[in-house]
Amino acid sequence: MQNQPVPTAPPTPPPAQPQGPQPKRRHGCLTTWLIIIILANIISAIVVASVASSVSSNIPGWLIPAEIVFGVWAVVCAIALFMWKKWGFWGFFVGAVAGMIANIASGDYVYAVTPFISVAILYGVLNIGKDNKGWPQLE
Repeated sequence: MQNQPVPTAPPTPPPAQPQGPQPKRRHGCLTTWLIIIILANIISAIVVASVASSVSSNIPGWLIPAEIVFGVWAVVCAIALFMWKKWGFWGFFVGAVAGMIANIASGDYVYAVTPFISVAILYGVLNIGKDNKGWPQLE
């Protein structure tokens, strides 16, 4: 009998190495909330600007331009969050503080805390999910 070579198994490839950074994934609730923030603040800024001339005289004159600026700022911050920028959250928080101060200064105490409700919801949706939590993915 002739010596035949023993068949060998093909070499196993090395374990696959990840190719660069993993793509970022956004939770559906975060996406929905960011869209709501953007749409609500765009609509709010347009409505405030369009009714500025017909508002009662007991509202301070500086409040209407301030509300428009706060709305535009919230849209900018939400877009930054869409682009995974952490400063978008902090900018949104600073805008909420400014909005609270403006509401208190104008004597509108009822709506002074409403910007913080939006910030609290934003913080919550940034921290839900397992693999696609938004907060750890922010740059």
